[in-house]
Parts: sequence; C-alpha cells; structure tokens
Amino acid sequence: MAPYWIAQVDAPAALSLLGFVLITIPLLWQLKSWNIGCILYIFWIGGVCLANGINMLLWRTNAINFAPVWCDIYIRFYIASGIGVVSSTLVITHRLYHIANMSAISLTRAQRRRNTIIDLFIGLGIPLLAVAVFWFYQGHRFNIYEGVGCMEAYPNTFLSILLNTSWPLPIGLTSAVFAVLALRAAFDRTRDLRRLTLVEPGLTTSRYYRLMALAFADLLCTIPLTIYMIVINTRANAMYTYVGLADLHSGFGRVDSIAAIVWRADQAGVAVVMFRIWTPIACAFLFFLMFGFTEEALEHYKLAIHWVANRFGCARFRRRRAPRTMRVLPRDSRASGLSDYQIEDWEAKAARIPGADLAGLPVLRSKASLESAVPQFSRTSLPPPYPNVPQRPPGVRLPPEKQRILYILHPTAGLSPVDVARL
Repeated sequence: MAPYWIAQVDAPAALSLLGFVLITIPLLWQLKSWNIGCILYIFWIGGVCLANGINMLLWRTNAINFAPVWCDIYIRFYIASGIGVVSSTLVITHRLYHIANMSAISLTRAQRRRNTIIDLFIGLGIPLLAVAVFWFYQGHRFNIYEGVGCMEAYPNTFLSILLNTSWPLPIGLTSAVFAVLALRAAFDRTRDLRRLTLVEPGLTTSRYYRLMALAFADLLCTIPLTIYMIVINTRANAMYTYVGLADLHSGFGRVDSIAAIVWRADQAGVAVVMFRIWTPIACAFLFFLMFGFTEEALEHYKLAIHWVANRFGCARFRRRRAPRTMRVLPRDSRASGLSDYQIEDWEAKAARIPGADLAGLPVLRSKASLESAVPQFSRTSLPPPYPNVPQRPPGVRLPPEKQRILYILHPTAGLSPVDVARL
C-alpha cells in the first residue's frame, strides 16, 4: 500500500485518539457539578472517537473479518452515538431554558429527581431506542472497509431514512427552539441569572454562556449536515424497494469486505466515510476549547502537575508552601512610641475577644499590658517562642521596657478553637 495512504489513515486515527483524551479531561469537574447534558455529550463523542481510532488501527491495511463481536458492538454504539450527540445537546438547551425561566432558586428533591429522569430519557433513552429499531432496516450483519473498519450495512429504504438518518433533524430543531428561548430569557433576566445559577451546583454565568455557545455551534452543524447526508445517501445509493423483512434479511449473516481502492473511487462514498470520521474529532476539539481552559480547568491541571511531581520527586514543580516563620515588620519608633519590630496590631485583635478591656490602654506597650487587658492570655497558656524567630539585626539595641516578644498562637496552647478563630 502506498505510503501516502498510510499517512491518510494514521492521521485521523491519531486525532481520534487525541480527541478522546481531550474531551475526557473536563469530565472530572462535569461530574462534580453533575451536568448530565455535558456528561452524556462527553460519553457519546469520546466513545465514538475512541472506537473510530481503534477501528482504523485494527483495519489499517486490511479488510479481514477477524473481530466480528467487536464489529457487532461498534455498529450499534455508532448508531446510538449519532442520535446521542444531538440528544445531549437537547438536554443542555432544555436545562438552560428552565434555569433562565425559573422563578425560584431552590428545587425540591422530587423536582431534581424528575429533571434527572427526563434528562436521562432524552440523552440515553432515545439513542437506545434508535438501536432497538435498527434491526428493522438492517440489510446484513456489517461491512468492513479497508483503512476505516466496521460499518453498519443497510439498504437505502424509506425505513432507514425514517428510523435512522432523519432522527437528528427533529431533535436538532427542538433543541434550536429551546436554545433561542433560553438565550432570549438570559438577556431579559441578566440580573437574575447569577441568582438562578445557584439552582444548578457548579453552574456559573460564564459556564452558562459557554454551554449556550456549544449548543448553538452543534446545532449549526447538525441541522445542515443531516440534510446533506440525506441527500448524499439518496444520490449514492438507489432506493431499495422494500417488500418485507424476509426479503430484507435474506443472507443476513453476510459480511462484505471492501478494499480501499474500491470505496475511494466513489466520491459520495468517500464523503460519507469522511463525515463519520471527522465529525466526532471536530466536536471533541470544540468541547475542549470551550471547557478545557477555564479557571477551574487550569486549577485542576496545576494539581495534577504537582501530584505527578510529588510522585516522581521532581522538586522543580512541587507546590511551595509558605515557611512557618515570623514576619517581622519595621515600624518608626519616633511616630508610635513602640519598638522597632512588631508583627501585628495586637490591640485590634484583642478588641475582638469578649472580656477584653482596652479603654484604659491607648497604647499597648508590653506583654504585661497585653495579658492584663485580655483575660484569655495568661503567661502559662502562651507557648514558648517559635524556634525559627529571625534574629534582630546586629547593631540595634533596644531598652528592656520597649522589647516585645511575639508568640505564635497554636490551637493546643490553652485556647479553644473558637477563641483562636476570633483572633
């Protein structure tokens, strides 16, 4: 086989596997926010990218039927994913529409359960129904295309158009209606949108508009491409006269192997094959561009890098923690009358503790005055000085009455956690 043909096969196979990796990266925080529409979208697009990549690698230079069970599973999953992607978009737009038109910011458990059931029925039930009716228009078991892999085999009948090819069109139109209504409601209620996003955990205003942009981008591709595929299939394959299932399923167990030189000679067939290969790749990259560079995503990337660095002992990428040492700040002694070195304004901290009497202490000059002002601070309760206290610079001598010793308070130093939190 010519080297350029190998490159044409390897490039989409590599991009399909890369698309699977990229679209599964945002899955973690989508699961945390429990966005069913995005989770289903990742499942269908990521699954078909992975399956297409495996197919192109297995049948890279041949069309031999050496994995029939895999092909049976793949063709049904591909049919389900073709309907599942547009169904997931419908789930997203349906939820965005209800969020934008919601009057209350809280949902009961029964309402959340009902919404989850509706979303799962749309995103999973409709694709599974499409797989269930596949048998009624399936011609024979499957075909194997060299360089592509397994493909479903069915003649061009009115049943195949009604039960398979045309399904994305009504679903996409319904999703487009919800998307337009949701966008209109979002613009009309811009002030309330931030408050209403509290209904969905993890949903922010920016994520709301990103989901809306994803839905519109998917719809702008789904509806025209569905019409285009119906026209291409009609032109490429003559309409088969349907006379019954017995005639349609004659020789049902047959598997046809088609060489690359044969199917690439048909321009309409090439368009169909390229459509099923490149559409999932484009959807995967689009989803990653919209959700793979958010602030939440960047934070997860940093955590992943630090985790890997800690596992392999790479100190360069480890997270650096602030050293637990005292922070000594210089202060002008002539303006305040205090020592040249102090850390915090203890008067302000002590004023927040119940029982502190600071009326007679305009200036806190020593540790003794601090203990007398705040009953919680006792000489026995204070811990010893922190061992890593910075030394005073040489040449600076302070009189004893102006020396202040700074202590770091620990929860175990005799104070309750509540008292420590108030400091």
